[in-house]
Amino acid sequence: MQNHRRNRRNKIWVPPRNLTTMMWKSLITNLLHLHHDKKSGKNSSWVCRRCSLLNMCGDTKCGMCDILDEGDDLGFQAGFQTALDDEARAPATWDPPGNKDASSGVRGFLVPRMPLLPDSMDATATARIMIKQLETLSTIFDDRLDLMVRPKRFQNSSFWNCPDRYSYVLKLMANILREKEAEPFVEPIDENEPPVGKPAYSSVIKHPLCFRQVVSSLTDKETENSRSDAGLQSSGELPSPGLMGWNMWNGKDLLQAIDLIFLNSLAFNGKSRTSRRVHTNRLRKVLWDGINDILSSHGSNVEARRRNTPIRRGETSGFVIYK
Repeated sequence: MQNHRRNRRNKIWVPPRNLTTMMWKSLITNLLHLHHDKKSGKNSSWVCRRCSLLNMCGDTKCGMCDILDEGDDLGFQAGFQTALDDEARAPATWDPPGNKDASSGVRGFLVPRMPLLPDSMDATATARIMIKQLETLSTIFDDRLDLMVRPKRFQNSSFWNCPDRYSYVLKLMANILREKEAEPFVEPIDENEPPVGKPAYSSVIKHPLCFRQVVSSLTDKETENSRSDAGLQSSGELPSPGLMGWNMWNGKDLLQAIDLIFLNSLAFNGKSRTSRRVHTNRLRKVLWDGINDILSSHGSNVEARRRNTPIRRGETSGFVIYK
């Protein structure tokens, strides 16, 4: 039996030897919180909705950012604007808790900071925050802390769900969002202001999609179709009913969702050689070059490459447009 389950002779639990420092701190802190709750007869430790700090059951305010317990919506809203104001000055990750009073114990586990995405901002500012969100998630996967954010059903050994490769996909999406040409794809299409001479967007495109919806499925814990696990995990589900078979925690589905954003634009705007079409094709090439790079770097087995390559649809596909 593996050493991290049980030592037969001593009959004690032995942790795995390959835990990172961050994973050790998270493990120890969670055990302290569970012990505290059990001893006090309570089981209500809560996670701050702003900074992801795990607070003890008796705390009414977050020990890191002073926002009230998430059960108090007024307290959360009061701290929301302060959170936005602090965002530009905040570090990419939380530092370990400093000198704490010995009686208080360890107050939280070390989790990279997840920036908040407001309901409405200009596309440039929204893209900037989404890039930070993706970089934060990428750091979590690089540090093998994905168990804290990704639902268990996606923690498997499939090619694109490997933490290193999934992190690569997140970085690839962040790099695409850094491009100025990506800004038209940040927010949903406004159906109330269709382009002159064009039909309604939803009458042509089957599955409207934008980067906000994709990133939010990984960072927002409350979604319309949410079936997410408890804790820090988001559902990964997209708002479009026709895409319920996809989940953004699945690396292959995430790549296909990014591709669909570009396909929708190509299909709706037609084949005339406009600057929008040129820019869209260039961004799509960045995506597929990145996909092919990672596939090429992991062996030359033709069958494995075919199996791991996301579906590359065309803009006239019946999956993309109504026919």
